[in-house]
Amino acid sequence: MADRTRVAINITERSIEVEGNEEFVRSYTERLDAMLSQLLAGPPALDPAPAIDAPITSTTEPNFGAFMQHMPKDATDVDKMLAAGYWLQSNSADQSFATADAGKKLTDFGYKIGNPSQSVKQSITAKNSFMLRRGRYRVSQQGADRLRTLMGDGQT
Repeated sequence: MADRTRVAINITERSIEVEGNEEFVRSYTERLDAMLSQLLAGPPALDPAPAIDAPITSTTEPNFGAFMQHMPKDATDVDKMLAAGYWLQSNSADQSFATADAGKKLTDFGYKIGNPSQSVKQSITAKNSFMLRRGRYRVSQQGADRLRTLMGDGQT
C-alpha cells in the first residue's frame, strides 16, 4: 500500500489529524499546533472601532418602519442608509449589513435613496461605518453616536 498523506483540522473539537508516515507527521505536528492556537485565539483586530453596546432605539420594533419613525424628515440619504445598516446589523447574527440589503429595506418602506453604494462610501469616509469584509459593513461607534443625535437617545 502506498504512503497516504492526509491533514484534517477541526476547530470546533480543537483537533488536528495528520495521516502519513511517521516522519511526515512529526514534521508537521509543531507547526500545526501553533497554527491551531492562532486560529483559536481569533483574528487580530483589524479595526479599532468597537462594537455598539448600547442600542439607539429599540431595534426589536415589530418592523423597520417603526424604527425609522425616529429619523428626522430632513435626514440625508447617507443618514438613512446608516440607520438601515444599523437596524440590519442589530438584527443579524454576524452584526453586519450589506449595502443591497439596506437599500432594499429602505425601498420596501418607501424611502428613496439615490445611490446606496455611494451613501455607504460616504459613511465610511466620515468614519460612521467600516468594512468588515468585502460586501459586509458595520456601523462604528461614531456612527451610532450620530444616529443617537439624529434619532434621539431618549428612546433607549
